[in-house]
Amino acid sequence: MLLLVSFRQLSLAQTARIDSLRALLVNAKDDTTKVINLNALAWEFNNINPDTAYLINMQALQLAEKLPCYEAGSGTGWLMGMARNYNGLCVIQRLKGNYDKSIEHGMKGIACWDKIISLEKTPST
Repeated sequence: MLLLVSFRQLSLAQTARIDSLRALLVNAKDDTTKVINLNALAWEFNNINPDTAYLINMQALQLAEKLPCYEAGSGTGWLMGMARNYNGLCVIQRLKGNYDKSIEHGMKGIACWDKIISLEKTPST
């Protein structure tokens, strides 16, 4: 009985987080905060509905790709957001048993992190 009550409380807490994140996204501007909130929402759906999590992550990735590249100071593609999205997509594909796609997304995420690290090592002029 205690185990059943615990699962019910966990379910209610997760629903509350999903509702809160959805509320934040209703009037959100297309910026880094929206990408972060979309990532958080996708994470909440990972174990509930991986297909929904995938769609949300793809939406966040598309937005991150359009944002300025803050890490480089110019260009497009918010690398931090893209790296986190690829990580999320990697996890979702692994959960679905699509290991080749999981590895593909994981490698793209690693490439973003590598670029961020190389930009941090580059002295500014």
